[in-house]
Amino acid sequence: MEKIKIIIFFVILFYFTSFTYGITYGLFKTINTDTSYTTSICFSPDDKFIVSGGEDNTVKKWSVQTGQLVSTFEGYEKSVTSVDYSSDSSMIASGSNDNTIKIWNADNGELIYTFSDHSYPVTSIDFSSDSEFLVSGSEDKTVKIWNLDSGKLVKTLNKHDSNVCSVKYSDNMEFILSAGSWGRSIYLWDANNYEFIKEFNDHTDWISSIDFHNNNETFASASLDNTIIIWNIKYGSKMQSLEGHTSTISSIDFDSNSDKLVSGSWDKSIKIWDSKTGELLTTINAHTDNVLDVCFNNNGEYLASCSKDNTIKIWKSSHVTENIHEYVIEKMKTWQKKGEFEKISDYKKRMEKRNDKVVELTYEALNNLKNEYLSTITWSVKIIGDYDAEQETFEIEIPIAGVVALKVPIDDAELFKNNEANLQIIHPDLKFKNSHWELATAEIYLLPNDKSYLYNSKEMVNYDPVNELNLDFDEIEFEKYNEVNITSKDIEDSYNININIPETDTVNADAIAVIIGNSNYTKTKNVDYAINDAMSIKEYFIKSFGIKEGNIFLLKNATKGDMEQYFGMKGNYKGKLFNSIKPNKSDVFIFYSGHGAPGLKDHKGYFVPVECDPNYVELGGYSLDVFYENLAQIPSKSTTILLDACFSGADIFNDISPITIKVDNPIINLNNNVVLTSSKDDQVSSWYNGKKHGMFTYFLLKAIHNKNADINNDNQVTYEEIYEYISNNSEGIPYYTRRIHGIEQTPTIFGKNKENVAIQY
Repeated sequence: MEKIKIIIFFVILFYFTSFTYGITYGLFKTINTDTSYTTSICFSPDDKFIVSGGEDNTVKKWSVQTGQLVSTFEGYEKSVTSVDYSSDSSMIASGSNDNTIKIWNADNGELIYTFSDHSYPVTSIDFSSDSEFLVSGSEDKTVKIWNLDSGKLVKTLNKHDSNVCSVKYSDNMEFILSAGSWGRSIYLWDANNYEFIKEFNDHTDWISSIDFHNNNETFASASLDNTIIIWNIKYGSKMQSLEGHTSTISSIDFDSNSDKLVSGSWDKSIKIWDSKTGELLTTINAHTDNVLDVCFNNNGEYLASCSKDNTIKIWKSSHVTENIHEYVIEKMKTWQKKGEFEKISDYKKRMEKRNDKVVELTYEALNNLKNEYLSTITWSVKIIGDYDAEQETFEIEIPIAGVVALKVPIDDAELFKNNEANLQIIHPDLKFKNSHWELATAEIYLLPNDKSYLYNSKEMVNYDPVNELNLDFDEIEFEKYNEVNITSKDIEDSYNININIPETDTVNADAIAVIIGNSNYTKTKNVDYAINDAMSIKEYFIKSFGIKEGNIFLLKNATKGDMEQYFGMKGNYKGKLFNSIKPNKSDVFIFYSGHGAPGLKDHKGYFVPVECDPNYVELGGYSLDVFYENLAQIPSKSTTILLDACFSGADIFNDISPITIKVDNPIINLNNNVVLTSSKDDQVSSWYNGKKHGMFTYFLLKAIHNKNADINNDNQVTYEEIYEYISNNSEGIPYYTRRIHGIEQTPTIFGKNKENVAIQY
């Protein structure tokens, strides 16, 4: 008898539902523009200034840090409609309703040029990235290009049959975009020879704003139809439709460093989107009237918005989730180490409190970030309107909260209003809610009477920031380390699939993959290694299959809603997967590791979402019938489905799922497909504990690793070869499941693409 050495695996895995960016925006500064409102804003390249154009016929330059007015540029006869800052920081351009464009020296405010060739109001302007050219659009239906060295008109583009509402240069200066308003058409032009390239047209109402993504491959358009469309330039196709605003979208702007897109609307809200996935990341509600323009600064640290409420608001980013992630991970690394003088029994007992420790550190990190963020805010109080004597309240504007009602007793009201300049905010406290910082409580202190008036958001009851952050921590896993005999089964396969993963030259740029690892179930036993399976599959998809990481959707512990979001529902197949593919160009790959279960009444197979009770899987599960029906309607180039799950019954014994009933498999009507499953319909699917993977996943990846399944040595592996390898009765899944678990498990393959090459080495 020998004792197996104790092996302790520390697994710290954070999953943030909005971790795509981990960035939120809190109010940093409010600039009050008095009696006139601002129509257009932009940041200077060094992010020190904001330039604005407004209804008062002027261009103004403001300090980002202090919010103070730095300089005013005057000379227009009517309101300013558009402003832009040249990338070399030397010039500011502005267009006006008086039909002119003015070019100003950005430092001293001197007028360099006035362009007067438009015959109607100028609606939009944009500098080229090299600061040598300016493009302008006008209600005279023309687009004009200006040379800023000579001050001459270079070209007039005449194609629009309606007002040109927005124009943009691409960052690489290859393209110019111009959008017509009621014509609903967007035109793409060659920026070198000014030839028309193609038209984009899918909005149902006037177009209001356009912007290029920094990849120069896509752009976005916004409309009075309350939607934003993300377009592919090369193919002229619609990639995403972003819906969520309830009124006209007035402005959009891409973050130059990511896929984030910000939009401002007449519904008074600002929304930040993931333009790649179409996900709404956060909504900011702070303006009291129509939002007219929004823009990011160069590095995405700041966001600015202007509104008909006569304010410009500057928002500062807070990397909340990312910073918490780093902080807790670092602290847990130290905490989870076994002490030199700590007994194993004591260590295990301490590890049982791991989740408590993680929560403690999360609060600690959140508090640190809150205090850091609070230190960046310049606190101020502005009284809005008259006192409401009946309600005994003032409307005041304060940072982060915006305009709120403050209870002030009637006996103090006059003194309060007459001493607006002496009002101070003390003891502010924040909460992290709806993916951004919000003001929870603050005291408004009035020096003359030495009194404080409490602002309370009334939203702190049952507030749980850990739940708000949607943190999901995997448990620490311990090997079973009792005194046992080491048998041949413990050492019979020493292969490691997670090192030296084959990296091929394959580039499948249009492929889309959805990977699901369902491990943490709430109403049935957990699937211990499902997330391990998903993470390993992702690595192979990237390195061996050549799928772009950005084209892989990884879902850990997917709910039924998650699955419907990606694969659609019965009668509606247009989920995220459908919206993400390029018709007849994208290969689709789907992997699932987790529970499957049969419907006890209909004998149909169902994926089991993590919140589903298998006894009611016909209500709470995701139907295989719907899954395959919807995939059949998605116009992919090919579809590959890999399922490490059985559908024969609930998992009640260790390591395996018992048979309850034989499942009727749906008829597969997919074109150009291959489906590999872990077991036959009436069998169970087992786990390979020694490898911490599902048996199917382990052998699937082993087949690809080191060309193990390349039977004919032609330097490539087909799906049929993979199947032959994993189903080998002497060396594959059937042998190892009999040897380790004493059960029968035989993988299956079906579909028209069995002979297709999976991996080209």
